[in-house]
Amino acid sequence: MTGSNEGSARRKPDRRRNSATRDLPASWAAPDFRALFESAPGLYLVLTPDLNIVAVSDAYLRATMTMREGILGRGIFDVFPDNPNDPAATGVRNLRTSLERVLHDKISDTMAVQKYDIRKPESEGGEFEERYWSPVNSPVFGPDKEVSYIIHRVEDVTEFVRLKQQGIEQQKLAQELRTHAGHMEAEVFLRAKEVQEANRRLETTNQELVRAKEEAERGSRFKDQFLSTMSHELRTPMNAILGFSELLTEERYGSLNDRQRRYVNHIRSGGQHLLKLINDILDLSKIEAGRMELTIEYVEVEQTIVEVLDSVRPLAEKKSQTLVHGEETGLAVRADATRFRQVLMNLLANAIKFTPEGGRIEVSARRVDDEVRAEVCDSGPGIPPEEQKRIFEAFYRLQQRGEAPEGTGLGLAITKRLVELQAGQLGLESQPGQGSCFWFSLPSAGLSRKKRPAPARGAVAAPAAQRIVVVEDDRSTAQLIQAQLSAAGFETQVCLDPRRALDMVAAFQPQVVTLDLLMKPVNGWEILLELKNDIRTKDIPVIVLTVVDQPGMGITLGADEFLVKPVDKEVLLKGVQRCLASRGGALPAQPILVVEDDGATREIIAELLTAQAYPVTTAADGAEARQQVSNFVPTLVILDLTLPKVSGFELLAEWRSHPRTADLPVFILTSKDLSREEEKYLRTHAESLLRKNQPWREQLLQQLTRVMPQNHGE
Repeated sequence: MTGSNEGSARRKPDRRRNSATRDLPASWAAPDFRALFESAPGLYLVLTPDLNIVAVSDAYLRATMTMREGILGRGIFDVFPDNPNDPAATGVRNLRTSLERVLHDKISDTMAVQKYDIRKPESEGGEFEERYWSPVNSPVFGPDKEVSYIIHRVEDVTEFVRLKQQGIEQQKLAQELRTHAGHMEAEVFLRAKEVQEANRRLETTNQELVRAKEEAERGSRFKDQFLSTMSHELRTPMNAILGFSELLTEERYGSLNDRQRRYVNHIRSGGQHLLKLINDILDLSKIEAGRMELTIEYVEVEQTIVEVLDSVRPLAEKKSQTLVHGEETGLAVRADATRFRQVLMNLLANAIKFTPEGGRIEVSARRVDDEVRAEVCDSGPGIPPEEQKRIFEAFYRLQQRGEAPEGTGLGLAITKRLVELQAGQLGLESQPGQGSCFWFSLPSAGLSRKKRPAPARGAVAAPAAQRIVVVEDDRSTAQLIQAQLSAAGFETQVCLDPRRALDMVAAFQPQVVTLDLLMKPVNGWEILLELKNDIRTKDIPVIVLTVVDQPGMGITLGADEFLVKPVDKEVLLKGVQRCLASRGGALPAQPILVVEDDGATREIIAELLTAQAYPVTTAADGAEARQQVSNFVPTLVILDLTLPKVSGFELLAEWRSHPRTADLPVFILTSKDLSREEEKYLRTHAESLLRKNQPWREQLLQQLTRVMPQNHGE
């Protein structure tokens, strides 16, 4: 509703634009002065003649305790009704009368001070708060001299009214109100004059908006270039430092004396510390720039905790600390698997760092209502109350008694933002001398449907006949990857010239190919397409090893694994193991059912799945889908919500209530605007929620790869 209202409002002034502005994207067309308008210090609303809200200033949102996305496109009286607990409330009636006068008389209308109560957000109880306003409503004319918009400006005079009601400082209050009224009259006159002048100067101002848009785009491109450049320029040398320092510690390259071993360990630990700083800074930059991509999916809690504990156990053993794992079994959450693991890793690393030798650290998880609460508790010194208030701030470092603060102070700040991006909360419970307990909660995905085996520990042993081609134009990086694979028993061939990659892979016929993306004179994206489009190589799994953090693009173009450098040896070998397992994988016993009433969308989904070797069947409405599922239980259902005959909500409720289909994986793919209750229901009862107004194809393939591991070797 919001989009259609705004769109129609924006198209009106197009007849007055010159050719330089006619091709602007719709988001830059109208209302004019959007960025300036939203940041203005006054309290403003812009209404259409049918009294729908199309623009609002930040100051107005703060004063009325509302959110922009919650009111745009809605009627003003739907958003701001009268207080039902006040029988004498006249705010709606008086404001409606004033707005109708403006539409009829086409002149500004200044209202008397109004009692118009405002409803608090649900998070604060949702009650109405008594408020008083001094409103002015002014018309904005279009090219046809008719009223195109109404600017509704208000001044919050609640405090003045309350002082008057209480009989405090009557003379001072009266003088202030007279002065204030005079200022308001002058300001209303000036603002009305400015609006009229703005209409006359619309063509010139559009040119200024074009220049401002170009400046904003340049700034956005600079941010993207900064993140891309820093990712490449910093992570590439770190990959070599960490990789080769690790290889030096292996005896098969010769023994090191004690001093050499100590120096190599210094290089490696320093490199790991620097890499953590780089990752923290890049993560924070992505979050602040709105570039952090998350893939919300079904994640098993126990499996993730086991993996993280395995990773940090050596750190705890160095301090003779005890790691304890206690939790309810079968828990699962809706989260980004990588970021969920990162949150746990950050909290455990902090606990190990601040807990003294011989201490105890416990990781647990339990279900609380519709959420899963995970806790990391330690027997450390605890955190003073004054520091607890600031511990989640960026760059704040916890002071340890008698020691200098460590790190950059970004870890907990990033952890908090990551949890909030996944619709969760992060908190702390601590008493000095009694340890600390960091907890976070995420939406529950119900009980785990099947028990997955814990990942294999240690290096992957490869059969003697397994061959791998390493496509990498940087010689030192290629040598590092070759050494890591050779140490695990693989037969490797290195291709330093990407132009020869296709022919070498076709001739060598390896079981796996590793591929860098940033190469010259041919980039890895082109090679990936060549490998997947050539009949000789299309079935050979490809592992992308790169500093380019775009896994969605890689999966879409056919990569079987997408690993961001620096990649340690164990992560690389586990990726190889998954690819090797995929060579013997079998297709699902039953097809995927696509339930979609739009024929074009249904065909796109079916083609996308067929290209990935998934068997597919389709249904054009809810009744047909119900019949098909009654005949056979598909491997998975991709379900629209707005369907003829039977809605997607009805189908999902039926399937979840029947034992035969209670565990049937369901992906929701919809363009429906969901209420908070509807979204909460779907996140509890469906495996994935994808929106058609967002890039959903990459997410769909990624989710399928994880939910249906038999096709992808996971």
